[in-house]
Amino acid sequence: MRVSTLSMQQGGVANMLRSQAELARTQSQIATGKRVVTAADDPGAFVQVQQFERALSANKQYASNSAV
Repeated sequence: MRVSTLSMQQGGVANMLRSQAELARTQSQIATGKRVVTAADDPGAFVQVQQFERALSANKQYASNSAV
């Protein structure tokens, strides 16, 4: 089977684009200091983070209401 120059170039471009996307995701994680930035990073962990944030918010509201 012959491999054309075009298909080799397209494969190289696809690999570079994939690497750039991974680099951008890693840089975003470093910049925010969070491992899970979007739900696509880790859906299970994202759900747990949201549940934790919701519980934390409710506890803050309870504390605020009881201080009055």
